[in-house]
Amino acid sequence: MDWTSARKPAYDSIVARAPTPAKAVQIMIDFEVGHGLTTPLVYVSTAITSGGFRRDPQYSDPAAVDRAVVMNAAACARLMAVIAGQPEPFVTVDNVMVPTELGAVPGWRDSHYLEFGFAWCAGLTGQAAEAYSQALASPELASIRAEADARERTNAERWPAYAQFAKAATVEAALARRALGADARPSSRFLLQLVDVGYSLGCQAETVMARGLGWDILTIAVGSRLTGAALTDVQALHALRATVGAVSQPIEIVPVDLST
Repeated sequence: MDWTSARKPAYDSIVARAPTPAKAVQIMIDFEVGHGLTTPLVYVSTAITSGGFRRDPQYSDPAAVDRAVVMNAAACARLMAVIAGQPEPFVTVDNVMVPTELGAVPGWRDSHYLEFGFAWCAGLTGQAAEAYSQALASPELASIRAEADARERTNAERWPAYAQFAKAATVEAALARRALGADARPSSRFLLQLVDVGYSLGCQAETVMARGLGWDILTIAVGSRLTGAALTDVQALHALRATVGAVSQPIEIVPVDLST
């Protein structure tokens, strides 16, 4: 099932133009203004390059990452179609940021995607995003950022630096937003956790951001009514020990022994 958000054309423009993260923020702002949109209410956190189908041994080799990314993106789109297709949906094509739709931006590394997403969804203006990027380019963060971006290392090896960078990026985003005051744009308010968020480094960093910026963290309850390709994806991911939302549990009434 093909599902795309209203912002997909802007993401495609970013991939084609390969701007800096700050200029990418301005591209998104311009697109939103031109299409009657504002900062996405909901930021979707889902495995892209690590986690999800990357757990499959046939995609664990670096040469097969692209195939895993395609499968993770497709699974995310099918789940988003189900979520957005509910009666009176909380998540719609207009109010959501889905990172799997952005694709690979030439020249960007992991920290650039975090820099872009944090600045945009924190409600920074284009000018504030430029200053934000300068703050994250400080010499004090250079070695931490390099370690976070070192994809030749394992997730466990990278996470300490990744966490440090995510915390620094969150603090700087909060400070930049505070400095803007009334000039700040609306910010995102919800982080929707979808696939393998406890394994993916990017998802773990997004959780740091959400907590630091005071967003509510949501997930989906995967119940028995899920059908079709989305169900097939969930079953395949579970077989790989990847998590998808939370298992829906029925309410149970259990007996209590009052004699003891």
